[in-house]
Amino acid sequence: MKTNFFSYFIIRNHCFLSVLCFLFLFFVVSCKNSDSTDTDKNTNNAEISNNISHNAVLVFNSNGKTEYIKKDPTKVFRKTESGLEYRFIERNFDNPSPKIGDIIILSLKYYNEKDSLIFDSKTVDEYFRMRVSGLSHEGGCIEEAYMMMSKGDSAIFKIDAENFYKSTKRRIQTPEYIRKGEKLVFHIKIKNVLTSEDFVKEHSDIYEHQLQQEKSLIQRFLMSVDMEPKIYDSGLIHFTVREGDGKKINDGDFVKIDYIASFIDGGTFDSSLDRNETFEFKAGNNEVAKGLDEGIKNMRVGEYALLIIPFRLAYGDEKYGVIPPFSTLIFEIEVIDEK
Repeated sequence: MKTNFFSYFIIRNHCFLSVLCFLFLFFVVSCKNSDSTDTDKNTNNAEISNNISHNAVLVFNSNGKTEYIKKDPTKVFRKTESGLEYRFIERNFDNPSPKIGDIIILSLKYYNEKDSLIFDSKTVDEYFRMRVSGLSHEGGCIEEAYMMMSKGDSAIFKIDAENFYKSTKRRIQTPEYIRKGEKLVFHIKIKNVLTSEDFVKEHSDIYEHQLQQEKSLIQRFLMSVDMEPKIYDSGLIHFTVREGDGKKINDGDFVKIDYIASFIDGGTFDSSLDRNETFEFKAGNNEVAKGLDEGIKNMRVGEYALLIIPFRLAYGDEKYGVIPPFSTLIFEIEVIDEK
């Protein structure tokens, strides 16, 4: 009996120890697998997070909707239906967008494709402003860019350089440093948007002062000229220096002229004679300043005339190229031909 009991005790305890060993091994293996699984999960999550942060970017389209694009965020440009390339940096959908005729206060820089700065509005005026006009050309223009934005927005646009210089700035030739097919890169921030009425209300004292200054300058100029002018209802002043015997210019005619353009208080700023090339444009097509267009349509081929163009018939309260705001202009013009 003792021997059998002792054998039973040994066998029973041996089974118990075996069970304990099995449970211990199972626990160790389970923990190892669990750690491995957690490590794999963390690795996968890190890879996913890394892919999202480095290979995708949230962008706004022109309608304000958002979407992820798998690309370097610094190189993401979208296109409008017209072909205008754009990338918004800041968007403020609750703020007003400019309409045709509105005044925008903005910061504007543009570069060529080699990142060489061509223009910076800060060098001109901290209060740089422009009046929004209709689209100057197809294929994506600066006016479309302005009307896509809202007060407080900043964005980057790419616009065909030749279209910008010839259609928007109305230059006869594209600068020599611009390559054919090159695009200009515009950096724009809209600081404020004002209707024409609001702008006049806010700056009525400045505008009235400039009108009085201009009136005085024109009176002094008229006293110095020994010719009788024709003064139009618009305020345009026309001196005929030499009569023309050719066809009268009408809307839609392509006109060739020679001209010398200067400020009423002195200083020539442009001349087709200096470039040794006539200037050609379509009359009545808003391709030149309003006063110049009106004057040309009251001339004949062969006529030589002098036009005094008040600032409201020129470029108003805006800077245009080398022309400061509120500039009264004088054009000496000879109509060479029309077709």
